[in-house]
Amino acid sequence: KYIMAGGVVNVMDFIIIKLIMGICFVGLVIVSLAIQGSVISFLGMIISFIFGYYIYDIYLYITNKRRKRKIKNDMLRAVILLNNAFKAGKSTMQAVEIASCELPDPISIEFKKIYQDLSYGISSDVAFSRFARRVNLEEARYISSSLIILNKTGGNIVAVFSAIERTLFEKKKLEEDLKNSTQASNLVVKVLMGVPVVFILIIYVLSPDYFEPLFSSPLGYMIIFIVFLMFLVYMYLLKKIMKVKV
Repeated sequence: KYIMAGGVVNVMDFIIIKLIMGICFVGLVIVSLAIQGSVISFLGMIISFIFGYYIYDIYLYITNKRRKRKIKNDMLRAVILLNNAFKAGKSTMQAVEIASCELPDPISIEFKKIYQDLSYGISSDVAFSRFARRVNLEEARYISSSLIILNKTGGNIVAVFSAIERTLFEKKKLEEDLKNSTQASNLVVKVLMGVPVVFILIIYVLSPDYFEPLFSSPLGYMIIFIVFLMFLVYMYLLKKIMKVKV
């Protein structure tokens, strides 16, 4: 999925980068413990490698989420450009070319892919279906479904895209209203996420040796790993509970 999103060149590079980061993280932990006069255990080495191995996945996940958010924010602008091009008598291929040139990244890259598909003779509904699968957004699926129905049943493409434009505009307005009305709940979520971290920092400042047993035995590393997983589940559940879908 990261390769489709443009995050990685190929699978082999992706795996090699993950392995290198895992090894580097183990080396960093070994050096840190050596400075403190301690020696890392075998279990601690495995946990450190696993953590470093998945750091790159976390980075790509965050990058992909940010990329999808940008595409979603520019989707209405893309529909307006396409609709204006159709009103001016442009073909689908010409409208997509205009959008790929005038829209900002990363959505312009996606429209360049659509234009490339159309240049190879692929139908517009298939090209936009591929676009919907790549970005995995409700707005893109809506556009793709509308074009499929339009190609099967016929109709006025300007009227269809005008309806899409109105729908996306109303949805974006509703999302902004919801965002303004849920600011207090979002602040509560951020506070609840920060409380455990602040609590740990306060304990560490007041008693630096309090957490030392966790870093001196395999059982301690296992407890740290379990607590970290529980914290991730805690954050996930908080976001799910407080999230409002449009």
